[in-house]
Amino acid sequence: MNTRPAIEGPPTRTTLSASFNSDSTCFVVGLTYGYAVFMSRDCVMRTTSDLRSGVGIASMRGVSNVIGLVGGGQPARWAPNKLILWNVQANKVYLEISTLLPIRGVQMSMERTIVVLKNSVRVYKFDKKPDLITSYETADNILGIADLSVSGDMLAFPGRTSGQVQLVNFATDTVRIIPAHSSTLASIRFSPDGRLVATASEKGTLLRVFSTATGGRVIELRRGLDPAKVFSLRFNPAGTMLACTSDKGTLHLYDIPASNAGNAGNAGAQTATNTPGVGFSDSDVIVKPPTTKAGNAGNSESSNTNNSSTRWGILGQLPLMPRYFRDVTSFAQITFASVDDSPMPTTSANSPARNTEDLVGVSRRVGSSRNGQPLSSSKDNDYSMNIKPNKGEIGWPTEDEIIVIGAGHDARWERFQLVQEQTGERNLVRSGWKRFMTQI
Repeated sequence: MNTRPAIEGPPTRTTLSASFNSDSTCFVVGLTYGYAVFMSRDCVMRTTSDLRSGVGIASMRGVSNVIGLVGGGQPARWAPNKLILWNVQANKVYLEISTLLPIRGVQMSMERTIVVLKNSVRVYKFDKKPDLITSYETADNILGIADLSVSGDMLAFPGRTSGQVQLVNFATDTVRIIPAHSSTLASIRFSPDGRLVATASEKGTLLRVFSTATGGRVIELRRGLDPAKVFSLRFNPAGTMLACTSDKGTLHLYDIPASNAGNAGNAGAQTATNTPGVGFSDSDVIVKPPTTKAGNAGNSESSNTNNSSTRWGILGQLPLMPRYFRDVTSFAQITFASVDDSPMPTTSANSPARNTEDLVGVSRRVGSSRNGQPLSSSKDNDYSMNIKPNKGEIGWPTEDEIIVIGAGHDARWERFQLVQEQTGERNLVRSGWKRFMTQI
């Protein structure tokens, strides 16, 4: 009897990335052997393709049959400096876009393809011959942070200075600079109608919402006192609420006041205008608040939080009180699956071995998303690195339904319902979850 252990086990089916389409009705995952597309509401697989090698970035183009793919995993299907626009229906390459540096993020609309590199954002015409329309310089953008509005008319990404947001309006051919934070950006998200843009910094304690028309600050929201890595931001379809996830394992919901959302924050515009080139402070207070009860694991869990805009009520109006007492906090929160997966090694079998630091490592963060972080790299091979799969990607397909997905060895889909109690309080209730890789 041969009792010796196998030298090499069977290939693992691991999710390298996960992201939603523009209206959150579908999501696509990059796998160690290809990709798969799922319906958001019930997590039923719509299509999959076995490419026999890894896909590190997968991005959807609305509800069309074209998706954007970039190689990843070990081995990678394509070099990470090549974007493949894949025809799902025909199951073949539609066109290719090559860059000099590794691609860190992808955004697509019906008219344009956006390629995010470490220090630039490149805009291509969506055509069989993808001509470069323009490019913009950015600060170091390892995570490939960028967001394209649902209409495709506006693009937001980091500015040349850390903490700033560049807001490009393709319809008017204008660029606006918003000094959003004093530290590096971690997430950017447009509201569905494009009137608002939400931001978070790498510190992760404060979220800010700005008017895209004026650049003024509409509202500032408190996520917490302790620093955290913000995974994802997402507005509800009406643009009146904002959701946030972080490595604390909590999903937060915030109100965006209707008057502010409609008037687009004129007061904030004055602040931004009077302080050109100066970012808002991310400083916190030293007073810690009492702990609030959040949802626990289980299919019937719910949150139990204060629904007031400021948790401390009249205390926040007293002079000399710490800043925390005046901050707007979440009206509901609940835990989500946030498993700390081990890093994913990614290589390309045919990659040239150069010793250029700019080519070391490729983040797998996707469009609307994502939050993967390069953990280590090797200068022996430009296309080798360890990647942490993204977690906590938010989709908001209907007003009362929120979907949270995460990549990795334990890839999960979770559905939450926003319900109103008889007391008038709004709470989050987990209504289902699934390990979606079991379908493949």
